Amino acid sequence: MRSSAFKVPSDGEMAQVFGSAPVLLDPDGLKLVSIDDAVTGDRMELTYEAVTASVRCRWLQGNTSFIDIYREGVTEMRIAGERHDLLEIMFLFDGATGKLTLRVAPFFAVDDEIVSV
Repeated sequence: MRSSAFKVPSDGEMAQVFGSAPVLLDPDGLKLVSIDDAVTGDRMELTYEAVTASVRCRWLQGNTSFIDIYREGVTEMRIAGERHDLLEIMFLFDGATGKLTLRVAPFFAVDDEIVSV
């Protein structure tokens, strides 16, 4: 099941979570937002494109990819958490639904839930 464009926080809202505004990578709307952990040196990168309803999350330790998750069928991306330190990404594809949750402060964490429907 292919989703249409999904609901995305504004660039300003994304800057509040990640500490920097998303960068436009191409004219079709592909954006990148990233954050560095000053203590560990790790980096979390999120690329997303609302028109194709796709998201990719990469957690890098130095030059090594520690986690690399790609999701299509994204329906919504929203800021959550008491301190607005979470980004929740909801998706629906091929008989499954789920939520990818990214914590960016005070430490990085990724939670990926997928359930058959």
